[in-house]
Amino acid sequence: MKKHFLITVLWILYAPLISAQTTDDYSVKILKNLKDWSSLTQEKVYLSFDKPCYVQGETMWFQGFTVDAVSHGIDSISAVLHVELLDENDKIIEQKNLKIEKSRAHGSFETERCEAGEYTVRAYTRWMQNAPTDFNFYKKIKLFDAQSVASKPVNNVRENAKLKVFFFPEGGTLVDELPSVVAFKAVDENGNGVSVKGAIYTEKGDSIVSFQDDKLGMGHFALKPVKNTKYVAKVTLFDGFSSEFPLPEVQANGIVLTLDNSKDDAPVRVFVYLNIPADLMPSSFFLLAHVRGRTIFANKTTVVDKAMRTFKIAIPRDKLADVEGIVAFTIFDDKGLPLCERLFFNRNTKKHLDIAINMNKTTYQKRDVVNIEIETKDKMGNPVAANLSFVAAKSKVAPPQYSEHLMSYFLLRSDLKGQIESPSYYFQDTSKAAKRALDNLMMTQGWSRFTWQNILKEQQVSVNFLPEYGISISGIVKRRGQPLKNTNLLVSVRTATEATRLSLIKTDEKGFFMLQNSAFVDTARVAVKPADFSKDYDVQFLKPETTPSVSGSYFKADQPSDNMQRYLAEARSELNFLNSLKEKEIVLKEVEIKANRKKPSLDSRNMSYQTDRSLNMKDSENFGGTILDYLRFNNYDFQDVDGEIRFLSLTRNFGRNTTPVIMIDGQQQQDANILRSILVSDVERVDISRTGSSFRNSGTADVDYEGVINVLTKTGNPNYVYTPYNDPRYKTTPSTLVMGFATQKQFYVPDYFDKKPEHDLADSRSILHWSPSISTDKSGKTTVRFFTSDGAGTVRIFVE
Repeated sequence: MKKHFLITVLWILYAPLISAQTTDDYSVKILKNLKDWSSLTQEKVYLSFDKPCYVQGETMWFQGFTVDAVSHGIDSISAVLHVELLDENDKIIEQKNLKIEKSRAHGSFETERCEAGEYTVRAYTRWMQNAPTDFNFYKKIKLFDAQSVASKPVNNVRENAKLKVFFFPEGGTLVDELPSVVAFKAVDENGNGVSVKGAIYTEKGDSIVSFQDDKLGMGHFALKPVKNTKYVAKVTLFDGFSSEFPLPEVQANGIVLTLDNSKDDAPVRVFVYLNIPADLMPSSFFLLAHVRGRTIFANKTTVVDKAMRTFKIAIPRDKLADVEGIVAFTIFDDKGLPLCERLFFNRNTKKHLDIAINMNKTTYQKRDVVNIEIETKDKMGNPVAANLSFVAAKSKVAPPQYSEHLMSYFLLRSDLKGQIESPSYYFQDTSKAAKRALDNLMMTQGWSRFTWQNILKEQQVSVNFLPEYGISISGIVKRRGQPLKNTNLLVSVRTATEATRLSLIKTDEKGFFMLQNSAFVDTARVAVKPADFSKDYDVQFLKPETTPSVSGSYFKADQPSDNMQRYLAEARSELNFLNSLKEKEIVLKEVEIKANRKKPSLDSRNMSYQTDRSLNMKDSENFGGTILDYLRFNNYDFQDVDGEIRFLSLTRNFGRNTTPVIMIDGQQQQDANILRSILVSDVERVDISRTGSSFRNSGTADVDYEGVINVLTKTGNPNYVYTPYNDPRYKTTPSTLVMGFATQKQFYVPDYFDKKPEHDLADSRSILHWSPSISTDKSGKTTVRFFTSDGAGTVRIFVE
């Protein structure tokens, strides 16, 4: 019953980037356009999961990270994360609205009603819809039938797949008589890299150079091509299967860019080779290096000799000192047109976070307590307070070796085209071979975040979607087919668990209205009616636009790292355990409970300061008017100044133009006109305070607010029983159901120190602990406690 623990630690910290400028006219334009593009705040989203794949009936736990797309800082502007589960036909099966707090969000999907197959999880913010849809987060998830019998996988590449080899000249093209580095990538029909060797031949059969892949089917070789010569690669798999592939055509004229990053303590050298006729030679060349759109280096080279064939630029290491990620080097001509581009990955481990995982022991018995201390420090050894995620998983459900994680997604996959195989390999392996493999990746998979053609256009970036800070509700109001223009509307948002929210908003010239930034959980019944109680109107509620389906099939689902048959057998055992827990929650022995009656929930709508007078509506339900009429009836006079209601000061300070704060169920209102829209019959009581704190509203600079009028509605009472699906009050009032923020399900973690009936069940958990957010304190420390299950095996711990 021994349990051995392996520890995988992932770390990431980001730092500000360096900027550079130049004074030439065309280069200034390039720098300005790039700065304008990067200043339009963009976002990235990454989701991590508790497992790489699931069986029917399991809960899919996930957490989301949102960051600024350029700096990778946690200052993303959105507060709502949309996560969707799509089937093989890209049909949305389930969707969640998650509240983003400090760039983090978490949630879950239930798979009981999902058929076995391959699903896509898509995550995005509404603000991200202004960019191409392939910038959204996508992940393929395999859902297995726990009762199925796994088929034996076939590993023969020749029978299973067709070999494809792609060639990528460094800088973009092969040019006559210019020394070039050519990268290649060999894959099967599923996009998996395959190990190959081969040689380059001319069309006459002359052997030029041999090659062999370094890692994952990728490698490179040197070549000095000659125009009017066709080159072919004869490629052989290690099982003997061979095929031929043509190289790109050699251009008579052009430019080649190559990088030398062989020494970590030396500058990065950029070599530019030219084969350009004198009459076409530009007067200058402009080299720009940027990280995710933020300029870090710029240099202009003036052409003195029209016969110039080469020039070199050295980039000091200090320009890259605070940079980590993909650096794009681009050469422009004197007209500002991009000629060639080369990607380079700059490591910066000095900014990484060191995470230490200390355990009370290394071997555990079944249902044994595991106490773990996590410590976070910077590279100088100083403690750092950090927010982390934590997963303790049996090896049979742990992610495959070198699978994607937070660091590989933000620094690689989110900025590159296509599928990246074993993405975390480039971060967990620090050998020279891994560095070489990473450079091969840079040369074979292109930069995707923007194209220079779009950056250099003299036009404003189109912004069709605004950032979301809460749940938005919108629609169009009409009367007899015509828009109800510039009309006050009373919008009520009611849920089964929260106090009713009333808002007064106004339609525009087209009858359009929008209630923004609502923050309610689960499903709400939203009703809209004119604030003057007029009849004969129609409301068309608008649904938010959704994201188009993912294009391309290069995203692949992870498979279990363990034996498939054993994986499914253990999954069935775990499902039986979890289902037994659910049954125990429902089937209980009948017991007699003797206790005092539960006190009503505290009313959170009450004012935090003293109430001087309460107007109870119990005896005034037949008053027949609005709360504004009722307040005047009780000697609370007001003035109507150009449609704006201003009460006389409750504090009797007649020397100043004052008015009280208006609240509905404890929520401050910006417009006192809302009191015209609430009937006395809907109100429980009105609390009035003459001693409320005085303050000035920034939106109405000439009005000081003194005192408070707090209107407490009947349905806003937390003890009011309400179901949003069949409220009879809305039979004649246009309403709709709106999905709010998702309710958070609790991850099951047993505590065997506290004996409970369900502890008699066989514990078959494969995920021993999952926490989307744990924090170390100022000393850089925190502790995590959980219990092992009944099965023996190895457990892996993942911290991000």
